[in-house]
Amino acid sequence: CRRMKQMVFGPDVNLSYKKFTVDKNGDIRFGMAAIKNVGEGAVENIINEREANGPYKNIYDFVERVELRSVNRKTFEALAQAGGFDLFNEVEHRSQFFEKNDNRETFIESILRYGNLFKNDLNNNQNTLFGAMDEDVEISKPPILQAEPWGNLETLNREKELVGIYLSAHPLDEYKIEINSFCNGALADLNDLNKLKDKDFSVGGIITAVRSGMTKNNKPFGGFTIEDYSGSHELMFFGKDYLEYKNYCTAGYTLFVKGKVQERRWGKEEIKPLEFKVTSIQMLGDLRENLLKSIAIKIPIDRIDEALIKDLIEKVEANEGKAILKFLIFEPAKKIWVQMFSRTYRIDVTNDFIDYLDNHPVFEYKLD
Repeated sequence: CRRMKQMVFGPDVNLSYKKFTVDKNGDIRFGMAAIKNVGEGAVENIINEREANGPYKNIYDFVERVELRSVNRKTFEALAQAGGFDLFNEVEHRSQFFEKNDNRETFIESILRYGNLFKNDLNNNQNTLFGAMDEDVEISKPPILQAEPWGNLETLNREKELVGIYLSAHPLDEYKIEINSFCNGALADLNDLNKLKDKDFSVGGIITAVRSGMTKNNKPFGGFTIEDYSGSHELMFFGKDYLEYKNYCTAGYTLFVKGKVQERRWGKEEIKPLEFKVTSIQMLGDLRENLLKSIAIKIPIDRIDEALIKDLIEKVEANEGKAILKFLIFEPAKKIWVQMFSRTYRIDVTNDFIDYLDNHPVFEYKLD
């Protein structure tokens, strides 16, 4: 879907149905029944109540209306972690659902208890002659506790555990500069090694699984499964390679892996199979500082004015760093250009600065 520029939105108790659906804009909406620990009975109850009495107004309205015997604590926790309640603005972070109060009770446990009390009180009022006298008695709503938001990786890992994929974002999103500038391929390319034979290959990804063991000769070996936007690939290391790279074998690490596709050096076959032979590994987060030396910004001369210069200077001053700042000023019609570099400023090529350039139609840029 990303490759086709097809939007996919996460589960939402006000918008999702049991299975995947397409909304009026042609976008895909994740189905609630596809979330781990969310049963079809709970989903049907959420949908039926929503269609009968309208969208849920807030988290309290939700728990007051759904059937809590089917939408139980496990279901509630799964919906919270998968983003099903993100539409309710009163809860700013998913972590708040799991924050504990002074009684060591999470907000989920508190609100479920409130929901049960609310329903019991409602049923009692409906079944008594004096129900009207009790209408003004309100059960207090549990407060939403403040909590530190989960880090981006923890949020996404919890989400992936429940829906099977990174959905609302991807852990590699913050490394788009490194991936676009220093990687010459994607992991899916390794599915056909013949096309890469004798070529240097570099790729970035996140480790999603790790394994290790001992060979028949009682020597340690190990490796990891690394994933990017295109797919995943397992890399295994033996002997000296394992000793060199074993410290990188940690789930959650984001890595830059360089290597070469070549024939295996061992084996009895006359025609040896190809392998991706790793030659170096670095942390993706270190690349910008270690490898990025300069950025060249290309600007057509007829688009340069005082407002543009002022805006660009403000951005540069807000992102001072070590990289050399170059400019390529060109005249499109006559195909004349001149390259210059700044003697005054050096730049920290942050994601914010790259977003600024990407969102400004005047600029083109190249990283070296």
